[in-house]
Amino acid sequence: MYVHDQSGRLLGQWKVDGIDKPEGIATNGTDMWIVDRETDRVFFFAGGAVRRTGSVKATSSFALAASNHDPYDVTTDGAHLWVVNDTSSVDKVFRYSLGGVLQGSWQIDAANRTPTGLTIDPNDVNHIWIVDAGTDRVYEYSGASNRLTRQQSAARSFALISADGNPQGIADPRQAIQLSKVDDETLTAVAKTHHTAADDAWTAALQAVMAELDRSLRSVGSGIMQTAAKPQFRYRGK
Repeated sequence: MYVHDQSGRLLGQWKVDGIDKPEGIATNGTDMWIVDRETDRVFFFAGGAVRRTGSVKATSSFALAASNHDPYDVTTDGAHLWVVNDTSSVDKVFRYSLGGVLQGSWQIDAANRTPTGLTIDPNDVNHIWIVDAGTDRVYEYSGASNRLTRQQSAARSFALISADGNPQGIADPRQAIQLSKVDDETLTAVAKTHHTAADDAWTAALQAVMAELDRSLRSVGSGIMQTAAKPQFRYRGK
């Protein structure tokens, strides 16, 4: 596992024991989940998002549903896990509790025939986006985070740029959050909500603001605590 900051600087690395074919990774800012295509299991690493060194075995794991074979990615909102699979017949999104209890599944759009990654909006858990390595497109499923049965067609899709072929994952970072009159109470609330102990970017930003506060500057006007970003993709060349 390689850990980088937002600028791409390597912060550390650690070895994951007991996983043969990791295909997807999810985090709530503190903990981490990895889905393994070889064993059809999800592995949970408590505190995995803050680890920088060593060799680690999973804290726990659970087997995916029998129909959830060939999993290709996992995402979380901190309360549920969504897993997408890519099979030779019907491809689905499966939703689980954090403890591994299957809550339901639904069939994705037939055009989305080679799903390799999925994500949600961490600021507004509602839609699901799935990236496709066969069509090099991203498909949006409106309001699909609560779907547990049947089938859903994509509301829309868009093509990736030509250089972004064979995409293998997708993520939707936090949006920019603007604060005015930042005081100690506000900082405490932001730190708790955004897990600053596990998020280097937020920690650095909050530390900078605290330094200003120590110099008796008790307010910051329209300070942007984190840069906004569009959905990002990781890919392996064809």
